[in-house]
Amino acid sequence: MITSESVKSAIAAQIISEYTDPTIYKEKIMGSISKPCFFIMLNDIKQTKKMNGRYEWAYHMNVRYHSTETDLTTYENLTSVGTTLMQLLQYIELPVFIGIDEEGDPVENDIPVRGTQINFRITDSVLLFFVTYRITIVTNNSGPVMEGLEFNYTED
Repeated sequence: MITSESVKSAIAAQIISEYTDPTIYKEKIMGSISKPCFFIMLNDIKQTKKMNGRYEWAYHMNVRYHSTETDLTTYENLTSVGTTLMQLLQYIELPVFIGIDEEGDPVENDIPVRGTQINFRITDSVLLFFVTYRITIVTNNSGPVMEGLEFNYTED
């Protein structure tokens, strides 16, 4: 099952693929943080009902990047990181449960999910990056299906 934690982990994996040993926080931190660092947070999830037992879940994500305090080119650095994230987070790989193997272990397959509404801004020397991932969920309860339709036509 896809969860907000699996979306956060997929985003973190993309960031790790580009940056050497980044500090990534996925939860709120009480106390000091180690800069430079990334925060990956879920803004909200929106569910939209589609047809035949299908739902679209939109995960609205926020990635914050805090640069070092002594960085004299903070704005240039934050802009560079924002531009890199726009390319990195266009697609993420999400693990999806597909069944059980012969030993009884769960089997997962990674599916690519495209990011939409990608944008960033810089506020108070912090990069605020936003992206939405839309995932279609199919339920087993699709409801009744029309079996047939009778049509009686008469000429007047």
